[in-house]
Amino acid sequence: RSAGFPVVAIDQIPETVTISELADEYKPSVFPHRKVVLAIAERAQSSDLAKAFHQDQQTLCMGCHHNSPKSLEPPKCASCHGKTTDLANNKPDLKEAYHGQCITCHQKMDVKTVLATDCVKCHEKK
Repeated sequence: RSAGFPVVAIDQIPETVTISELADEYKPSVFPHRKVVLAIAERAQSSDLAKAFHQDQQTLCMGCHHNSPKSLEPPKCASCHGKTTDLANNKPDLKEAYHGQCITCHQKMDVKTVLATDCVKCHEKK
């Protein structure tokens, strides 16, 4: 991390985020936000390439909160992704967006503790 960038205190990172926008179909998912953020930050610190591109902590947030301004309070996914896919603007629906971000990340980062195909780790059956 380069000098001059604001440091995000751990207690400013929400411990969990409840994703309930699709609760009519699924029980809300309680996402371990702080744990994931800290794991990503730890991985970034062990990579010279990541350290070169992610010189401040908020840049790491933009990996998940893509197309959002750098902020400690990014907009919710549902502010851009609706209940249906928007083919004209190449925007997946909300369910596809969540799964695309989460599953793709788990696969690319080779996360073994929660497999990308282990649905009940994130979703209780309704």
